[in-house]
Formats: sequence, C-alpha cells, structure tokens
Amino acid sequence: MMRLSEPIGRTRGRYTVDDGTVTVYHNTLTDIVEQFGDGWGDKRFEMVEQIDLGNGRFSTTVLEGCRFKGAPAGGEEGAGALTRELKFSYLRIKRDGKYLVTQKR
Repeated sequence: MMRLSEPIGRTRGRYTVDDGTVTVYHNTLTDIVEQFGDGWGDKRFEMVEQIDLGNGRFSTTVLEGCRFKGAPAGGEEGAGALTRELKFSYLRIKRDGKYLVTQKR
C-alpha cells in the first residue's frame, strides 16, 4: 500500500519581503510628513497600486504594514522639480485579493 505525504525535509519556510522605494516630488514629502505628524517614520499605512489591464479589468497590488525609513537630504542642481526617493519597509503583499502565503492560525 502506498502512502502519500509531504516530502521529507519540507518546511513551510519563512515569508520575507524586500524593502521598497517610491520617488515623490519634494512637496509630496512635505505633505506626507505634515499628515503623519511627529514620528512619521513609525506610522503604518497601506500602499495600493492599480493597473488598468484593459477591457474593464484591473490588477490591484496592496503593500500592507508599510513604514517609511526616512528621507534623504540635499538636492541636485537642475531645471526639473526636486524629487526624493523614500525607502520603506512592508510586511505583506496582496495581489488581486490573494496572498502568496496564508497567515498561520
């Protein structure tokens, strides 16, 4: 009689995500700091990206548990608007309503 089971040595593993970056105009950074207030790097939020796939279909990605890791100082000389690249961490990604790994119960 044959018994089916998980392969030996197979574990659930760890779910990890890399840090992200978002480039914003300097005035947007100022708005973020003003809205989040003191301790703005400690505040958690969600970041949502929605892409139009055409024919009335959309793909939505939600980054959950985001926190900014600070903002760079200084700027570069030029004719364009001043931008800032903000680094942030996040805990989970939900793509089109589904997670890669379900949470443990």
